[in-house]
Amino acid sequence: MISRKMFDIMFSTRIHPKCWPFLCSTLAATLLFSWLNLGWFMVTLGLCSTLFMLFFFRDPARTISDLPGGIVSPADGVIVEISQQAPPEELGLSPELSWTKIGIFLSPWNAHLNRSPVAGEIVEKVYRKGAFHHVATTDTRIDNERLSLILKTQTGNTVVCTQIAGFLARRIICEFDVGQTIELGQYYGLICFGSRVDLYIPLDSCLLVRQEQRVHAGESILGFLPHTIMAHHIESM
Repeated sequence: MISRKMFDIMFSTRIHPKCWPFLCSTLAATLLFSWLNLGWFMVTLGLCSTLFMLFFFRDPARTISDLPGGIVSPADGVIVEISQQAPPEELGLSPELSWTKIGIFLSPWNAHLNRSPVAGEIVEKVYRKGAFHHVATTDTRIDNERLSLILKTQTGNTVVCTQIAGFLARRIICEFDVGQTIELGQYYGLICFGSRVDLYIPLDSCLLVRQEQRVHAGESILGFLPHTIMAHHIESM
């Protein structure tokens, strides 16, 4: 039996506006199947597709873990990779010796809204076409379609967040552009139907998570940026 807490997590009362085109399509298909008298199976399939759209585009309420220098998870899902690796080559950033990569896989059952891992300014936004391979992997290089944001924090740290289209995903949505500022844990985009988000943080950051750990966007603290905790302590003295 599903607990009330689990029910609230799975079926939020808020639905993201991007749901409506998909929802209208599945509802129209269901009505068409019924009108054409195609049988209970097709009508049931249409209804299940409609319910799945509501489930997939749910927008769960989140309490943002706002700690000085904290890095929050940009997505719901499972950490499938923690490695030392440079951000995507199209960004032209420094080599792998400077970065820790955290790969988070989102199954179709996860909430798919992406949230900013840090507060800062978007200094670069780069989209790259690619394949649509399976992304629940520890492979160090994934040649899939992706969109990367380079974020610069007030303390001068650089963080990269990359949305990656998966086997089922065919659309990456990012609603922020270069020059805009974004708050910690603020919604900025989503990937439609199964995907992955890779986060690149400075190598000397304090990491608090492990591989195979489940995380929640905006709430789970992945670690702390270098020097920020000490700076906050000095300012508060």
